[in-house]
Amino acid sequence: MAFLYIMWLARMVIDRWCCTVHRFALCDLARCAALYCQRHPPSRAAWATLLRTAMIIVFLFAAGLWVNTIWNEGAYPDAVSVFQVLHHVASSVALLTEMMEVLFVGPAMLLSVLIADLRKECEALIKQTRLPRPLVSLKMDSAFSNQDYAGRIKQPHNDTVEMWRSFRVRQQFLHDMTIGLNAMFALVHLVKTCHILYVASLSTSHGIIYLMLDSPAWQSYIPLLYSVLACATFVGLCCTAQMAENELALLSNGLLGFLAQKPEVSPGTKQEIELFVRSVRWQRGRFNVYGIFYLNTNTMKAVLGCISTYVVVLWQFDARMS
Repeated sequence: MAFLYIMWLARMVIDRWCCTVHRFALCDLARCAALYCQRHPPSRAAWATLLRTAMIIVFLFAAGLWVNTIWNEGAYPDAVSVFQVLHHVASSVALLTEMMEVLFVGPAMLLSVLIADLRKECEALIKQTRLPRPLVSLKMDSAFSNQDYAGRIKQPHNDTVEMWRSFRVRQQFLHDMTIGLNAMFALVHLVKTCHILYVASLSTSHGIIYLMLDSPAWQSYIPLLYSVLACATFVGLCCTAQMAENELALLSNGLLGFLAQKPEVSPGTKQEIELFVRSVRWQRGRFNVYGIFYLNTNTMKAVLGCISTYVVVLWQFDARMS
């Protein structure tokens, strides 16, 4: 219990330190996101995704506060009123920790949906610029002619080149926002991962041991609920980060497929698309923790696997939180 309290205290201190040090950076990030959304408004699908994410965050936030109130007050769940929960929220030091998770998940999901909108705009431009492939029997374009193989007048590709260049600039802007978000929350995520790994393992084994008694008390379910909520928050965090990585992978694969299926594009357009693909592949907007590990589904499965292993070990040694 002493080590658990030390980890909890360290997490509280680090969250407050990061919030104090990076408060101006958070304001700048919000201002940049507002300017980007003002110039490139999110689509309906993006707003729907953000709304679903907000509903899930509110549910997990309210459930976490309710469980913390029951655990700290030691009262029966039916006896806990809304006023007790609000009093616990007002007097609790864990509120800022929950807010730090919201401050990361919100911008991370916004970046993910903006990358998804960028990918859809690229796909729409690809469909508009796609032409039927010439037959072998038809005469190919001549370097000294102003007509193509079908006898049509060649059109300049300046507009297409500028659009691909604007897409590349937008991707670079979103990548810079991702780097800023990583710099602000890297230490928070490192401590949070260690804390969840320890707390979830210990609280789950504690709840399982007491549930195996002949007449388990209602307090036995509270550690299990707390562990489930902590793991659910971490799973949502990793899935949000994985969404941005998947969108970038789909974007680069779609651009490479376009170049492979349509080699007759103009040299300027081809050069811009190649630079775009290179930028996406080299500057992958992955949320990481000081390069130690990435926030994705692989990390999520590794942490959940470690928690399951530790739960079995602690259950065999009859380890409890008291």
